[in-house]
Amino acid sequence: MRVTAAADLSFLQIMAGKALALYALALISIIAQLAYSQNVSFTFRDFSSTENLLILGNTTISEDGSSLFMTYNKSGATGPYFISRVLYSMPIVMHNLSQGLAASFSTSFTFSISTNQPDITGDGFTFVIAPNNLLPITRSATAAAMGLFDVDFYKGSNASMLHIVAVEYDTFLNLEYNDPDDHHVGLDINSLTSTTYQSLPSELVLKSTNFSRRLITWIDYDAVSHQIDVQLAVAPALKSSATKILSYSKLSLWEYVKSTSYIGFTAGTGLFQENNAIHDWNFTSWLVSVPDQPSPSLLPPSPSTTAMITRNEVIICTTVGFLILLIGLLVFAWKKWVSTSGLHLDVDLMVAPRKFTFRELRMATGDFRERLGQGGSGEVFKGVITKNNAEVLHLAVKKIAKASKQGEKEFKSEVMTIGKLRHKSLVHLYGWCHEKGKLLLVYQFMPNGSVDKLLYASSPRVLSWPLRFSTLKGVAAALVYLHLDWEKMIVHRDIKASNVMLDSEMNARLGDFGLARFFS
Repeated sequence: MRVTAAADLSFLQIMAGKALALYALALISIIAQLAYSQNVSFTFRDFSSTENLLILGNTTISEDGSSLFMTYNKSGATGPYFISRVLYSMPIVMHNLSQGLAASFSTSFTFSISTNQPDITGDGFTFVIAPNNLLPITRSATAAAMGLFDVDFYKGSNASMLHIVAVEYDTFLNLEYNDPDDHHVGLDINSLTSTTYQSLPSELVLKSTNFSRRLITWIDYDAVSHQIDVQLAVAPALKSSATKILSYSKLSLWEYVKSTSYIGFTAGTGLFQENNAIHDWNFTSWLVSVPDQPSPSLLPPSPSTTAMITRNEVIICTTVGFLILLIGLLVFAWKKWVSTSGLHLDVDLMVAPRKFTFRELRMATGDFRERLGQGGSGEVFKGVITKNNAEVLHLAVKKIAKASKQGEKEFKSEVMTIGKLRHKSLVHLYGWCHEKGKLLLVYQFMPNGSVDKLLYASSPRVLSWPLRFSTLKGVAAALVYLHLDWEKMIVHRDIKASNVMLDSEMNARLGDFGLARFFS
């Protein structure tokens, strides 16, 4: 009986330990997801995958996955009275009033507005910050409303319920909303009458009968200065060459939008029709401390709610403190076990960039959610980290496929070569991670991807000849630096289009030093 009792006790202890470990891992995962949701960054180079999008109403994806068509259905019709709404699937944090934080953001997208009717079409589209992911359901949300909201409902006192801010790309003259003409960009705050607007020059007219003509726009919002800027150019183009169309310096977003809101696009048509298409989309937001502490005017908590929050905070803090102690013991035991097995990589002694923890990178990438690509040595994921000074780093995190001798060799080569180099034509290595039997490299994020994706006419953003020449000059500058200008000669040994990356300004940067070698 004693043996059986002891065995049962041992079994219960093992099961209790496993349950506690699983609970701790679940808690860490929840904390990581909460931390990650504060800053958001994503890129859709095309729409072949819509996993992280909500596509509502009369919206469809082109057959090749390159474009997203709003106010358009699969039969090719464009109305009348079509409504479209395309949103990022998860709401993002726009402000945290209790801590005096608000979101700055930067977004860019390539679009086209095409029509067979050169004279009269309708009605444009918007980039929107919306309180929910619901599609307006009445005709009053089409045409001049551009799919933003039901005009008939949000009248009078109901207007305060909107919580909508949008940048409109308007292609129809609506005198009732004080539109200047049928080609303008406007800032809409809880209203279809723009707070500020700007007519467009002839070279930047929004709609065209040329279905291949595309425009690219940048929208930047600075929560500290309350400034929003809109720039526009004929695509492809660099931001530095774009025209500033709109600038407004009195936008305190926290006064108008909810603390967590959806972002995306809306469009609508009335009797007159057009095809509004989005061809790519990039978005990044980050929380900053605003100097003029915002007043929590939206949805103020009641006294009973505040008391409940306080009690919950005490319970949570006590529970978390106890769990942290238990997790610490589990981590200590786990490290003792891990230290007896696995690869031993002496990279701590390397003169190299920062060493990241696996947990940091898991949080930064949202548990490796957004994959940028895959090569022979591993997968690359998108990540975002906010430094203590509120600076936002956009990362490309490469997971070495297997912790093998070859993987270890490439890992060391990368850290010991590119980790020491600094040149405008080289991809910057932020750091590395060797933990839990995993090898990871952390690079500067290149939003325009690799050159091989943009070389051919089948690509929606094929490189122009001037940009190809600029790319070649960038690679040549990198090679001169590696062969002649650094303290030792470095031979890359793997130069190909897939290893040449393009930054936000389409400047070429050479990367992937896994096969590089030093020469005296």
